[in-house]
Amino acid sequence: MRQAVRAQLYSVADFSSVDICRALVEHLRRAPRSPSRYDAVENARRDFAGSSVDEINGLLRDRGVIFFKFENGAAQVMIQREATKFFLLHVFFVEKEWYGEKSKEWEEWIDKLADITCSIYGYICTDEEYNIKNIVVDELSTGGLVIRGAGIATSDFYHFIPGVYWKNYFVSAIRSDIDLSKIERMTDWDLQRVSDDIFAIRWVHPLLPFEPRARQQADQDLIAALGEEHVFVKGRPQDNLRQFAALANRIK
Repeated sequence: MRQAVRAQLYSVADFSSVDICRALVEHLRRAPRSPSRYDAVENARRDFAGSSVDEINGLLRDRGVIFFKFENGAAQVMIQREATKFFLLHVFFVEKEWYGEKSKEWEEWIDKLADITCSIYGYICTDEEYNIKNIVVDELSTGGLVIRGAGIATSDFYHFIPGVYWKNYFVSAIRSDIDLSKIERMTDWDLQRVSDDIFAIRWVHPLLPFEPRARQQADQDLIAALGEEHVFVKGRPQDNLRQFAALANRIK
């Protein structure tokens, strides 16, 4: 699918649990668009309408990965085991889903997804923002190009978060690592309660269109408030970065 918006959640949920999978399936059925297919491969062929919690639970338990496709190619959810301690949930959207009322519905749906999957960190951003902050293009001496991710490897998450984005999710335990009063005083960022266990820090303006110049100073201010030692910024040295204690303790 040609996506324009993405969400990523770092989940410590036990997806071998039937109860977790049941909650996930019920939430998928309440999405702004109906899921149509699912499978352990991206070219999903299984009919979601005929799915069972046991089948989905089995794929996650045995294969460690599952894809859910939504009607009209509007969205795709991918859940993948990344390490013994956490799963990554990738949600991709086509651009039109994030204009008008549909954008609010999807944002609220991701909030709830973060909660039911016990996510400890996550974000929503445009592909343009993600590419600027986490994609590097190297030119080879032969004239070719190599495109690679920066700050987004599974191993990186043990040492830092990959950046700050349009909306940023954090487990509530991280409050002990951050002076939230600094963020509360900021005019460019909203501090939002997602659930008892999760809060979010969200740019006050709409997701689309992404305006890098408007965000530059606001991003720098948020990074400073979170602690520059915890946040990856492309082009800066990584040697002295360290993960928030509240996140490191959940995945060690």
